[in-house]
Amino acid sequence: MTGNRFAGSPVPTAASRTSLAGTARGPIFASLSRVAVTPRSRHTLNIRSLRNRPARLACGFAERPEVLTVTVTFVEVPAMTMRYRAPLPAKTRCPSTSFAPRGSRPTILAVVLLACMIALGTAPLPCQAGGPLKVAFLYNSPVGDGGWNHAHELARLKLGRAFPSVKTLALASVSREDAPDVMENLIRQGVRALFATDAGFSAAAARLAGQHPEVMFFVCGGRYRAPNVISYGGKIHQPAYLSGILAASMSVRQRLGFLGEAADPAAVRALNAFVLGARSVRPAIAVEAAWCDGPPEQAARLVRKFSGNGVDVYFNGIRHPSPMQVAMDHGMFAIGYATDLSRYASERLLTSAIYDWSVFYAEAIRALQAGTLPPGSRYQGLETGVTALGTISPLVPVKVVQQVKAREKALKEGRLQVFSGPIHDASGQLRVARGTSASETQLDVMDWLLPGIRIIAPTRLESSDRLRVFIVQSYGNDDVCGIPQEIGIREVLRHRFGKRLDVRVHYMNTKTVNSSPGRMRTEAARVLKKIRAFAPQLVFTLDDNAFREVGLQLVGQPFPVVFSGLNGQPRDYHRAVPFLDRQGLPVRNVTGVYEKLHLQAALNVMREAMPDLRHVVALLDRTPTGQAIRKQLQIEMRGAANGIRLSIRSVATMQEYLREIHAINASPEVQAVYPLVLSIKNKNNQSIGPHETLRTYLRHCRKPGIPLNFSFAQLGLFGGASVDFAAMGQQAGNMGVKLLQHHDIRTLPIESAERSVITFNTRRAAMLGIEIPHTLLTSAELYTSMPLLKTSGSASAGAKGTPCKK
Repeated sequence: MTGNRFAGSPVPTAASRTSLAGTARGPIFASLSRVAVTPRSRHTLNIRSLRNRPARLACGFAERPEVLTVTVTFVEVPAMTMRYRAPLPAKTRCPSTSFAPRGSRPTILAVVLLACMIALGTAPLPCQAGGPLKVAFLYNSPVGDGGWNHAHELARLKLGRAFPSVKTLALASVSREDAPDVMENLIRQGVRALFATDAGFSAAAARLAGQHPEVMFFVCGGRYRAPNVISYGGKIHQPAYLSGILAASMSVRQRLGFLGEAADPAAVRALNAFVLGARSVRPAIAVEAAWCDGPPEQAARLVRKFSGNGVDVYFNGIRHPSPMQVAMDHGMFAIGYATDLSRYASERLLTSAIYDWSVFYAEAIRALQAGTLPPGSRYQGLETGVTALGTISPLVPVKVVQQVKAREKALKEGRLQVFSGPIHDASGQLRVARGTSASETQLDVMDWLLPGIRIIAPTRLESSDRLRVFIVQSYGNDDVCGIPQEIGIREVLRHRFGKRLDVRVHYMNTKTVNSSPGRMRTEAARVLKKIRAFAPQLVFTLDDNAFREVGLQLVGQPFPVVFSGLNGQPRDYHRAVPFLDRQGLPVRNVTGVYEKLHLQAALNVMREAMPDLRHVVALLDRTPTGQAIRKQLQIEMRGAANGIRLSIRSVATMQEYLREIHAINASPEVQAVYPLVLSIKNKNNQSIGPHETLRTYLRHCRKPGIPLNFSFAQLGLFGGASVDFAAMGQQAGNMGVKLLQHHDIRTLPIESAERSVITFNTRRAAMLGIEIPHTLLTSAELYTSMPLLKTSGSASAGAKGTPCKK
């Protein structure tokens, strides 16, 4: 160890550097008692963790914003050396390295002990009941990175000023493996809110949320749903779009460069948005891009390659800012990411696409203090200030600034959407239709690039080392049933295999344009041809149509097939193409997750919300999936002893659907509806999917609707217990992991979807005049908007129960 390498931190002298060796607690604490800590000094403690695993930890509880941070360092941290026009102040270099004022030596020693307790898993001090709110922030790398973690840390410091009664703790360079133990220790210290600032901490939050219902877990970019888990994120693609306008306007050579860490949906969204912004003012502009998650030296080489190719404006989409200096040294303009460093850079830093997490964190703290924080997801952008465009360089002409500001205003007000159709990808496939904008589900899984983007140095392994996975969906690329499953599968595989994955997806659109048997078979033939050409090591099929038309054709192939969201009974499919033994266990190459509807749980929750509930009508379509769901409902109602009657009605057309809704409205015997109509024909004999059928239901039905999955409540249904489709995808993903690790498929029997989730839409409840009991609200995931009803007029029409025409 040669000293502290955090950015902006002076290298400790030999006199001030203290080394503590040993793995037992006694010798380490004995050494700690001899550490001489003085105000405005910094110490690096060399400690071997109990697991003998390299790790880094920085922490500091604060009575005030001026906190002491002690860093426990096990491995080197790369230096951040940037030649800006002015030196970075100490607080800006590494915001969590501010220090306690003089005379605070007892506090400093207490923090040192706390750091070691967390690092070594010792029993922490008990939390004082009735004390101030304690919150902790977990970072996966140093806070002095000048980018992603820097932005979160600046927000934490703002909290200290805005909420002086709140104690905050920052922990840097926490690994995914250590996160559960670190979180557990923090909770035992009295922390009641944990902000995990990286999606890699999702598994730790999921593991602990059920064990600690008194703690709120906030996971940036997370997907796990629970009553005490909130996922949050920022629409960085909005300022990236505005940055593209600036870049194209300032480029003389009409060639732009973009560097991202990995081709994940977040980076791909930012790149595509950057290109859309640039092409909105210069349609023929050239764009080069590269992916780099290696050390800064590797990023610097790529930036120099951009320069050699004629790029004169560079977008730095990675967490470390040092490549911007390389770009400026080579005469390029630069655009920053995550943090606005314009105060310390030359005027060649045109602007930055930044986060201001303090907006969300302040909102969360206020809600925590008031006890009014519903779980769910928060995905905010320019409209709230969570994302923003940084300071614009004075070199940018006034007319360009005015143009950018006008677009920014339109984005904030919702008059402009970044991804508005028609948009085709590089292969020519239509991704966003004309007259529509990309939905959140489409943005969540964006894995395609716009035409004309040249990838100069993709970070890909040799093809022989990669794991090839093919996902076949019955649905479209924005479906509320398919996308959550796909997200769950991807998260599990990515967590286990990282960059080794090569995932391809095909959306069959069998609920809409390819709903007829002939079109379905034609589409299946296309998919099978793609699969043969790709030669995957694993195939997932989502929903019955994909499994029936594609999955069954792959029985006996030399790779496993894992289904998810299967409504039909596996034994019924086995009769068509055998793949099970007499006990129902897989004996060939097929297994998966059966979509248990959790109907009894749904009815019991609805009974608690509506004590007089006696009769529920399930509305189904007449497609093969609809008939499979009918059988599921009948199976799950067997032996029910809750006194609730379930009637099943089927429709094939919109006219029949409206007629049934009208009859339900008119019947006092029916108190609730289970709307499961996913594909029907309109008056033009065109198939329409779940978005349109749900919109029709919300506009015309006066009875509360039970959601099939949590997304239906998010779109506007009243609520209840439903299948957690993302968790079902994770189940299937875990089976896929084992199969890629060469587990015998006979040891992986078919599973039922294990997890249900309670969700309510409070706006729909208010429209229907239903007061949800507090006991349900405290254990539910709540939604407060109805995106399928775009106008208040439509919403009020549904609330008043506008009669349907017969």
